[in-house]
Amino acid sequence: MIRRVFGVPKSRWAGWFLARFNGPMNRRLVTRLKLEGDERVLEIGPGPGVALEAIARRVPKGGVVGLDPSPVMRSMAEARLYRHFPPERYRLEGGEVTALPFPGASFDAIFSANSVQLWEPLDRAAAEISRVAAPGARLVLGAQEIAIRGAGHGVVDLFDRVRREFGPPEWVVESAGRAGFGRFPYRYLVARRPGSASESAAGRA
Repeated sequence: MIRRVFGVPKSRWAGWFLARFNGPMNRRLVTRLKLEGDERVLEIGPGPGVALEAIARRVPKGGVVGLDPSPVMRSMAEARLYRHFPPERYRLEGGEVTALPFPGASFDAIFSANSVQLWEPLDRAAAEISRVAAPGARLVLGAQEIAIRGAGHGVVDLFDRVRREFGPPEWVVESAGRAGFGRFPYRYLVARRPGSASESAAGRA
């Protein structure tokens, strides 16, 4: 059910639901990016754009890109961002995490909330994320346990695999665990790409 309705949402109702359902987790996870204000940030599966807006507010000298396979979600996210930011600050792209339409080392931070449970195959998604992450990039992934189960995964099993795919040597895991409250706890992982921001800047020069 969850995979069918929310894998590639086709209605604005789904976007409204996602904005409400994911909001508390999104706000907490965005703070784990520890943004300084000038980063290039990719969100995978932004849905209606709640977290994308929060990220854009934290990078006034940077930019945000949202990648979502759903035209409806891209339209909702773009409408949300258009109200608050000039068009050069953001971009919405169609596509899949297993074939990211970006050059290597394009992003200083990568974020995804309630999307990782839909990535198939996970190892290909991890390889693509590693490819577009600049040296020193931060990665924050999270998913609500109810969404993980609804997509047909065991919670512990999925995040064990996430830790393996986003661990050494490609990534340094900074923290991982369980958080949240009430009926909607979530799992998360925070990792860093080896290297430094100066290496990333040199590569872009």
